[in-house]
Amino acid sequence: MDRRHRRRRRAHRHSPRRVLRKARALLPPLGGAGPGLDRRAAPVVGLAARPFLARHPRECRAGRVQRGSRPAHHLHRLRHRRILRRPLRRAARAAGADHLALRRALDQVGRAGDGHAHRRSLPLRRPFGRRRRLSGPQGDHRPLHRILAPGVRPGAARHGPLLPRRASRRGRRSLGPQDARVTALLEVRGLHKSFAEFTAIDGVDLALPGGGITAVIGPNGAGKTTFINLLTGKLAADAGSIRFGGAEITRLSASARVHAGMARTFQVTNVFPLLPVEQNVAVPVLARTRRSLEPRRRFDSMEDVREEVRGLLATVGLGERAASTAAVLSHGDRRLLEIALALASRPKLLLLDEPTAGMGAGERERMLERIRALAAQVTILLVEHDMEVVFGLASRIVVLHQGKLLADGSPQSIREDARVREIYLGEASVAPAPTTAAGAGAPLLEVEHLDAGYQASHVLHDVSFGVARGGVVALLGRNGVGKTTTLRSLAGLTPPWRGSRIRLQGEDIAGQPPERIAARGVSYVPDDRRIFPDLTAAENLRVPLLALKRGGWTREKIGALFPPLATLWERKGQHLSGGEQKMLAIARALMTAPSLLLLDEPSEGLSPLIVRILVEALAQIRKEGVTVLLADQNLMFARAVADRALVMERGRIVYAAERAQLLGDQSTLQRLLAV
Repeated sequence: MDRRHRRRRRAHRHSPRRVLRKARALLPPLGGAGPGLDRRAAPVVGLAARPFLARHPRECRAGRVQRGSRPAHHLHRLRHRRILRRPLRRAARAAGADHLALRRALDQVGRAGDGHAHRRSLPLRRPFGRRRRLSGPQGDHRPLHRILAPGVRPGAARHGPLLPRRASRRGRRSLGPQDARVTALLEVRGLHKSFAEFTAIDGVDLALPGGGITAVIGPNGAGKTTFINLLTGKLAADAGSIRFGGAEITRLSASARVHAGMARTFQVTNVFPLLPVEQNVAVPVLARTRRSLEPRRRFDSMEDVREEVRGLLATVGLGERAASTAAVLSHGDRRLLEIALALASRPKLLLLDEPTAGMGAGERERMLERIRALAAQVTILLVEHDMEVVFGLASRIVVLHQGKLLADGSPQSIREDARVREIYLGEASVAPAPTTAAGAGAPLLEVEHLDAGYQASHVLHDVSFGVARGGVVALLGRNGVGKTTTLRSLAGLTPPWRGSRIRLQGEDIAGQPPERIAARGVSYVPDDRRIFPDLTAAENLRVPLLALKRGGWTREKIGALFPPLATLWERKGQHLSGGEQKMLAIARALMTAPSLLLLDEPSEGLSPLIVRILVEALAQIRKEGVTVLLADQNLMFARAVADRALVMERGRIVYAAERAQLLGDQSTLQRLLAV
């Protein structure tokens, strides 16, 4: 047989599996008796990629450095100062492709020695020739690292001398004089957050002592949710500092802040609907005790976990629903379950984001009772739009407006603050625009028994009203009463529930998709404008024309309606100011020649100059025969533009006023709209 063929037949002797098997035979067994490799001492042995270790030089222990005293282990067919044979080299390369051994196990062995000293002398490997380069260790080959890696994992061995290991400096902080005087559980200094050119939080300072209930309030767009997201780590701050319990947490992740003692609930209920109630609460309990990977079938045998879960459910009043599936719970019970999930992490600070949103009167009272009881165990920071809830629970109220802290004090001082009343009732300097009587005849829009919500949250309750052709009607109310949900239901974005009736020009449109409702002449302008940031102002105007294939207002007509836009057609949307973006969003809605224009919070966050331009524009829009239904919480703006107002509270229309009443009935409107 040809010699080349014989060598090919012997190639299997150097396969990766054979190399690893021989390597295991040469190394000490992992686990069991004998010294382990987890931070443990190994024999004082030098490791080198050749069969013989360097011998002692003339000066033994020169420079007080310990020398190797015995030859290192070596692999089969490893030649002295020679390269590996070709088949073995191929095997080493193949084995190196697994990328499994991330910890260099042999390097850990090289650190080993006698005793516990952190700075003892280590074995020194030397080549035979004093001037030659030292060959790399055997650990450069990944198969050996993969074999030894399980031996250096934490907790692999519990006996024998430990490897020296210096304490990690990561996360350390020096204790200054201020740490001895820490009195605030949460301390925020100079917090900033911007999105592109929009500043959501602008230099907020807040010190929150331990205990009690503090409420954060403010109109739409004030920055309340952004502030909570910054505190909990969901968003990263652009500037400023956040200290919790005296420690700096500004750059910590959300999970690290949970471990530090901070927990939250969300506006939209976030539970596991297919799991039983007790297993919902068991998930964060297991995560806190680092047993998240335990199979769910073992839950019945974890008596300590089950006992803690039962205690948490009793705290929120769900002890009798432990075996029920979360999907069958009412909306109020789901909110209580979410609070139990937050309490499972044993927080020092609990942040509640609109805990009573979408609840009926009975569920709301039950929730308030539970929150009052929790205040004796944990500090609570509450974000809520219902002023009755805020003034009934909080001992301290913080008011945000346009990203800044406007007021901070007791409920009584906040109620008497003129600045707070102004931002809730609106600018008093807006002059009413001249209006004409709405057209006679059948109303353009009729709404009867409208019910709507989000999943199990029932937001609108039997809402009924009409809008006359050519009229301007304002939906007023505090945040969270259902104004936006009403507009979204009319536009088809939030489908109304069964039994609701919405007629546009006599035709029922309830439940139709948004694009079909838009084709029938309904244009919706959301409160966050939703313009295309990478398109110019002119290109934004052309988008609806491409979708609906029909034209309406021209760019020249839009420029006359909104003069500030006339010079900005080639500027991209992301480079426009907030007021300019609001005008562009309304102009885009007019491009399709709508018969009904829905405006959500048109005056929110606008300067007095832009508000006056908007008042004049709406007067011109109604002259063109466009019917307007707007939702706003600015009473002065509504008085300036509307000929009729509907006041909503907790998803229901509780007050209706014509223009004369809207201008004169100050006491009723202030009771329903102010704090």
